[in-house]
Amino acid sequence: MLIFYESGCPRSDPEPEGALGVSDWEGQTSDVPEFVFLGQGGRIRLGFTNNVLINSGTPLEDLYVFEVGPAVEAMVLSLRPSTTFTELELRSAGLIEVDNFFELGTIEGATSGFDIDEILPGYVSGSLVFDAIELRDVVDGSCVSATPGADVDAVCALSFAMADCAGTVDGVAIIDSCGICLEPGDPAFNQSCLDCTGTLNGSAIVDQCGVCLEPDDPAFNQSCVDCADMINGTAIFDSCGICLEPTDPAFNQACSDCAGTLHGVSIIDSCGICLEPDDDSFNLSCTDCAGVINGSAMVDSCGVCIPLDDPAFNQSCADCAGEPFGRRLIDACGNCLDPSDTRFDRLCNRDIFIPNVFSPNGDGINDDFRAYKAESTLASVKSYMIYDRWGNNVFTSCDFAFTDSEVWWGGRFQGAEAATGVYVYLIDVLFEDETSIVFSGDLSLIR
Repeated sequence: MLIFYESGCPRSDPEPEGALGVSDWEGQTSDVPEFVFLGQGGRIRLGFTNNVLINSGTPLEDLYVFEVGPAVEAMVLSLRPSTTFTELELRSAGLIEVDNFFELGTIEGATSGFDIDEILPGYVSGSLVFDAIELRDVVDGSCVSATPGADVDAVCALSFAMADCAGTVDGVAIIDSCGICLEPGDPAFNQSCLDCTGTLNGSAIVDQCGVCLEPDDPAFNQSCVDCADMINGTAIFDSCGICLEPTDPAFNQACSDCAGTLHGVSIIDSCGICLEPDDDSFNLSCTDCAGVINGSAMVDSCGVCIPLDDPAFNQSCADCAGEPFGRRLIDACGNCLDPSDTRFDRLCNRDIFIPNVFSPNGDGINDDFRAYKAESTLASVKSYMIYDRWGNNVFTSCDFAFTDSEVWWGGRFQGAEAATGVYVYLIDVLFEDETSIVFSGDLSLIR
């Protein structure tokens, strides 16, 4: 039987079963069902079905591999042991093993024989037992031809022993009437295919009602249906005459009113209350402050009865921030602030003064180049950069207050006094309201 096939080329043989059975190749040059091509480095695994391969204990060949055509195409031969003794002996011999297939050697030629005893000498006939063979093509060409790699026509076990259906040499197991491989004395022999009436290969089964019947019997699955025709179902007719499960929320509800009274007259009024229509409170429990049933008007925080979605809701007593009874006002700068806020009337002050000359001569007067702001101006310096006339950055400072005295440029560059002349400044000022303004211009350094 075919266990596994894998072509070593992009194209695979569509009929790898061509390697099974007796040698039947008759000289065809193209791929036919009578043989299988392996492709460069491809492999195939075949299992012996009604016999097993054994060692002969002699110098005679134990196995033949029929390879198609006159070309000598080499293959690596591996065998799978079928007994624990054989596996242990192969492992002790140090043979290469992949998936329990042990590599015994290489064969080549149009018809190649193989002697197991040559590789594993010293064992009496039948000591070593194998149930499968793997043939792997030795890469020695390309995938260009119609049938690349080795072409296997058939595999013949010359030294073999008969095995039963379980693969046991000289075993007595057979396929019983149920298609199971068992020894005739096994209690399960011919038992796995009895139907529920005890008939061999019968078709009767136990239906879902627990009754043993033929599936085409009109009574099959019918002895335990409920009112909904569900097998083993629990549905019954409720007090309203409806077939339902007793646990169904609708059970006894189809004819009940909203109060749960069977055949009652209560209904849900416009306020969502379950009442009889002639009840004095029917439709009266949900009037809003304007007297409208289910209306949306309510008394807002300002004490006005008004719909919640009305733009004027909570606005008749709100301050500029929309807070009812809030204290915030629009200041002179157009900002909505509490009069006690230190920023009140000050956020619009942008008074910044930047001189255009300084004299870093150490006399304590105008010795550094700094910007000034009005006392009412709330601001800080985000970045402060000085460049020479050629665009070279000579000084940079960031994130400091106008009152910081150690961060302004004192007229030095790279540890020495900077040359007199004209420089360019860029001062990015960040105001309290997060507004950022960049001031730039020329300044003269004199000494």
